[in-house]
Amino acid sequence: MRTLWGRASARSFALAGVPHPDSDFFRTLVSMRTETRRRSGGAAGIRATIARMSLVYFATVILFLLVLPVISVTLELSRHASTIMFLTGKWFVFWSVGVRLFLAGVRQVVQPRFTAEEIFGVHDRGSFAIVREVGFANLSMGLLGICSVVRYDWIVPAAIAGGLYYGLAGIGHVFHRDKNAKEQVAMISDGFIFLVLLAAVYWRW
Repeated sequence: MRTLWGRASARSFALAGVPHPDSDFFRTLVSMRTETRRRSGGAAGIRATIARMSLVYFATVILFLLVLPVISVTLELSRHASTIMFLTGKWFVFWSVGVRLFLAGVRQVVQPRFTAEEIFGVHDRGSFAIVREVGFANLSMGLLGICSVVRYDWIVPAAIAGGLYYGLAGIGHVFHRDKNAKEQVAMISDGFIFLVLLAAVYWRW
């Protein structure tokens, strides 16, 4: 009975000049619609991931370049009789040069795509090798800054190396056209840390 009904309905659709719902035409439409939904869902997922990465980036900049150094200076100043300039140099070198550059170096070596595409807007995979080279430099400076928290005679060398890096990077951002939000933040934060480290080195000398 079901076969007879299917044949009759097929004839009816054919006579009306309309494709049958079970025809290849409708199957193709359904397949295309499913693929479109899948792709749009994938694009939404990518946008959500990029948004989360952006929030993590902004939070990292604020934490390592301002919040954590200020908290460290305040806590040690309340416990020990040290000069505020010495503590400023000590903890800004540790967090801003040490921890931040070390973590940035790890990310640039492991995931160079983020720095190339999200910071500089370069989508050429050939740039990933250059980003990794920058990551190796950041790892080296970061390790120096981290060790300076127990070797006070390393504070000034780490501040000079890190300060020059931040200062030159900030100048590079200034002259780069069509800066996105992340590069604007990088430019401002680089300039701020350069001035802080410059003051710390000037006081130590």
